Formats: sequence, C-alpha cells, structure tokens
Amino acid sequence: MRIGFHVRVGGGYDAAVAYAAKYGCTTLQFFSGNPKTYRVGAMDVPALERFARGRAAAGIEPVAIHTSYLINLASDDPKTVAGSLRLLENDLAVAAPATSPTSTRTSVRTASATARTGSRPSSRRSKTRWPGSRRTSRW
Repeated sequence: MRIGFHVRVGGGYDAAVAYAAKYGCTTLQFFSGNPKTYRVGAMDVPALERFARGRAAAGIEPVAIHTSYLINLASDDPKTVAGSLRLLENDLAVAAPATSPTSTRTSVRTASATARTGSRPSSRRSKTRWPGSRRTSRW
C-alpha cells in the first residue's frame, strides 16, 4: 500500500520531495500551478528532472498532478474550453519530465491534438445556485 499526501511545490520540487520523504511518504500529489486561475507559468524542466531523480532515490512512486479546479472541457463557452485545454496541456507537459528525466513532449502534443479534435458532449446552459452562496453561476 502506498501512503502519501498533497505537497506544496511553491518552495521548489526538491523541497517537496524532501518533505514527503521526511514523513515516510511512498507517493505524493501536487498542483502544477495555481488551481484557481487559467494562468500557466513557465516550466522549469531541469527542476522537474531533478524532482524525478529525487523521487526515484526516495522511493516515492507514483506521483499525481492534481489538475486545476477550473478545467471544464464540456463547457459551451469557447474561452472556458480553450483555457481548460491550456491547463490540461500544461499538466501533461509538467508530468512528462516529472515522471522520467528522459521523457519528451511528443505524447503531450498528441494528447492535446486529440482533445481538440474529439467531440465533446453537448451541455445545456443552466443557472445554478451554489448552496450557501449568493452567487449564481452557469455550469
């Protein structure tokens, strides 16, 4: 059985591995960016490759990237779909070097092209009132 938790990578990937290893984790999860925005930051490939080597040395396997809360590929809004694809592409791009220092971006390009050309389910526009909030949002 694997035991782990969600670690913060704001202090660096090396620190995240050290923190997880300190508590005896055998797996971990992290956000590749801010989960509440569509902005995507620059990817530090050397740091991600060190992360992969550090995880291997610490016996931390597998690792999961917790995707953004905003991803919605079934939206009727083209801006939401475009932003969702950008976030998903970023997570896949981060996952490649974070998993193996010799990974390439080929699989990321293939996955994003498939996502763009694939059909997405139609959805109805509806107004939904979130429990405990005054805000009305559209699904």
